[in-house]
Amino acid sequence: SEVTATGGPAELEYPSAVWDEANKRMLTFGGGDNSDAFHDSVFSLEDSTWTDISTSGTGPAGRYRQAIALDGSRMFVFGGSSEDRHKDLFALDLTTYAWSSLDDGDELFGHSMLWDSQNSRLLVFGGQKGASEQYRDQLMEWKSAEDNWSDLSPSGDSPSKRSFHTAVWKSSTEMLVFGGQGGSTTYYKDLYLYDTASNEWSSLADGSAERAHHAAVFVGCMNVMLAAWQWQRISSLAVQCCHPQFDKMSASFGYLGYPKAFEPSGAMS
Repeated sequence: SEVTATGGPAELEYPSAVWDEANKRMLTFGGGDNSDAFHDSVFSLEDSTWTDISTSGTGPAGRYRQAIALDGSRMFVFGGSSEDRHKDLFALDLTTYAWSSLDDGDELFGHSMLWDSQNSRLLVFGGQKGASEQYRDQLMEWKSAEDNWSDLSPSGDSPSKRSFHTAVWKSSTEMLVFGGQGGSTTYYKDLYLYDTASNEWSSLADGSAERAHHAAVFVGCMNVMLAAWQWQRISSLAVQCCHPQFDKMSASFGYLGYPKAFEPSGAMS
């Protein structure tokens, strides 16, 4: 169902959102609007009410197509683009709402980023690099204790170079990567699993259709994917179920048009 909320940010393209479990709220950062302005605001959505959070310190400049992640007490913002390409990493303290600047990575946009709580690090995969917008297939880590970046160079059957894919946790040690694009007309429907314990990729079942610029969340056995782009237009809204053994992915339905907020109405088997 569509959520009706009061207040809130402007109509935005490519903002980032993350769930803050400790405070039972959604946090958003950045995005671009239809006047080509890039935003640097942090909003929270709690009990159907938006709040524009007032922050202190020097934080990220306005941007879109960045990635954000939470470690429980901090919200990280990395990369993105505006008139420039960004390589900076920032952390927002969720108690004091003060920004701090951390070690720069590579200039990236369209990448994925997750917090690995088992190893106290950020995992960043793929994206497009710098002014050349080169597609990447590197899996990078930022270690909290050292505040520095390194290339993990995993073994196994790994995803090809891509951006605007999705990454979600299947378990505390298993990350799923789905879809994305590898060129102006190259889109993917493949699914991969990264095992943090063995530092190894493995290839799983393909989805039913190529998707990029979509969203995903792992709920039991489901990846829910919204607003998937194919060849520069929103082409479908679909729910795909990854079965526990990952022997297949099945699509429940498709939608042509511009979807609103969607919530699954029942469990899928």
